[in-house]
Amino acid sequence: MKFLFVLCLVVYATAYKCCPPKQWESLLFQDGGVYTAGQLIMFHISSTVHSDFKQQRVAAEQTVTQAGVTVDMKIIQDFAEHIQYVIQDGHCSKTPLPPGPMEDTGCIPDDAKSLGNFKYGLDTLDAAIYQLDLDYPGNATVSTTISMTAKECMPIGQNMIQKTPDLTLMVSVAYLNASLGIKDPTVFDIPKICLQHTKISSSPTSPRLGSIGLPMSMGLP
Repeated sequence: MKFLFVLCLVVYATAYKCCPPKQWESLLFQDGGVYTAGQLIMFHISSTVHSDFKQQRVAAEQTVTQAGVTVDMKIIQDFAEHIQYVIQDGHCSKTPLPPGPMEDTGCIPDDAKSLGNFKYGLDTLDAAIYQLDLDYPGNATVSTTISMTAKECMPIGQNMIQKTPDLTLMVSVAYLNASLGIKDPTVFDIPKICLQHTKISSSPTSPRLGSIGLPMSMGLP
């Protein structure tokens, strides 16, 4: 079974409604499914994400489960060099990231549609909800709604539908136990195996980690 990325949401913008704190960490739980080649593939991804706008980098430890198979991987995205590293089972792969700063996928773009402000829980958390509908080359479309804390612009939840000629993907994301700062900066260290033995792949541009661009890695037959 091959695990690969199937979702990329990149928003190129010069103005933003809001941006999250410069450094934050959170648990992410993603549940969804992909319909492709007449098959429905369900998946669950649990991650710990470390987001560092100051140094233009993101890292995540992921556990991906699909069809009873579980795979652990580490992902590091370096926006200064525009390279993504994926470390799995003692192997490392490099793929290019889209051009542009990390803010292009970490912030809410100015043209996002506001769906209003709401309360989470018993009047305890103010949230702002936004909607984005985007078209990409190759007849690909993405529709997403994302809720952010109204004060800090921290992501809370996200629902997304991506359609291409080959597949339809739906995913729901929850952000839990968010905290400010980076507890251990070594999470961004590039393993020696990535620096010594790996060339940059010519495969399509990698998806980004972040509040809008999310990593979607799952098994396909």
